[in-house]
Amino acid sequence: MPKKMNITQKDLDRVKKRCLESLGDFLSELCRDKLMGPTSVEKIFSFDHTTFKRICEKDQTITVKTMARTMGIIASFLNGLKETCDKELKNLQEDDKMKLSLKRKKIDVLNKKRVKCTEAMEKYKKTFGIIAISFLELIGQNDEF
Repeated sequence: MPKKMNITQKDLDRVKKRCLESLGDFLSELCRDKLMGPTSVEKIFSFDHTTFKRICEKDQTITVKTMARTMGIIASFLNGLKETCDKELKNLQEDDKMKLSLKRKKIDVLNKKRVKCTEAMEKYKKTFGIIAISFLELIGQNDEF
């Protein structure tokens, strides 16, 4: 006879709490690394500063829907940042008018930012698993996501 699984609201709340802790820690880390901040997120995604801060503080009143939206925003933001770095690197490498020393300095800064972004994307996938991978795939398939 199959075993019946009894998942209580308390169990679901515990899962939500763990997910929110991971999300809050990850979002705070992106802010510390200066890859993402509440102002840029609000400007691009109309995502309120207060909500951003509440997630970083792991406020338990955050809904699962808001958590999912935040994961999608992170994926979109990191993907866009990586694409911007790639485009700027390509433009710099093709620029023949810029002083070589300045060009090298700018390329070095962009390469470091791109590496940070790539590392953050990998950590995002590792931390949030199939949810993160699904968001990144959606972004890759749909410019209007």
